[in-house]
Amino acid sequence: MAATQLLVERGHTYVDDNLEKPGTLFWIELDHSEGEMRVGLGRVTADADAPHELEEPDARWVTWCERKANRRHAWGNVVAFRPAMVFEGRRKVVQTTQESTFSFLPVVVETCGGSTVEEPKISKRCMEVLRAYLKKHRPDLLAENHPGTDDSVSSEGADDSDGDDSPISAAASDTDKEESGSGSDSDILHAMAAEQVRIKQHQAAKCAAYAATRAKEKAAREAKKAERRSAGQRPPPGAGGGGAASSSNSGGGVRSTMQRALARGDRRQTGEKRRRRP
Repeated sequence: MAATQLLVERGHTYVDDNLEKPGTLFWIELDHSEGEMRVGLGRVTADADAPHELEEPDARWVTWCERKANRRHAWGNVVAFRPAMVFEGRRKVVQTTQESTFSFLPVVVETCGGSTVEEPKISKRCMEVLRAYLKKHRPDLLAENHPGTDDSVSSEGADDSDGDDSPISAAASDTDKEESGSGSDSDILHAMAAEQVRIKQHQAAKCAAYAATRAKEKAAREAKKAERRSAGQRPPPGAGGGGAASSSNSGGGVRSTMQRALARGDRRQTGEKRRRRP
């Protein structure tokens, strides 16, 4: 009983802590059945992305996801979702509605490998917890008639006489045995905690690798800047000591030119003198 209470409390904390965080996924109670349960998956949106202001203070704008296999009654163990599209005039948009926060179920939404922001994939453990919660606390959200299971769920061990043909996992069935000492909820809690630790470690490793890459790129840019600065401070070819020599050479060149001009003038005068002799 204590383990179940911990799961519910953890779910309530998840809802309270993430209501104001756009992009967070929630399980939300529906008025109609979506296969085996009256539950949908929605994402809280930012106020800037909302069509207009909220009509109720305890409501939130939600963009909806739909099951990729929405024609099947049974959800299966690992459920893939995609954006639920509707027509607004002639264009398709993601379905967005106002939903009361009281319809948000206290069950943590956990995704698994292959999940993306646009197309989340719900883990098997999360589905087990959701079914266990519904069966224990909200049986009104489970469909009354459950036809046969789909290809993704094994139908072995099904008993038509008990009136429960849905693919409810062992965790959900073990919930009924809490009073007899079943530890299914405790196992689920420990497994979920371990999965959260693994996800956080993976995210920390990705952040560290990204930071190291950025540091290397920054160091390379700084090295290039320093190289360009040092190249800009070098004296140009022919500058420095050679400048004085060139100056002297240029001065000498001026003087030699003047001497040649004087020499030419002297030769002309000498020629004139020679021509004047009788």
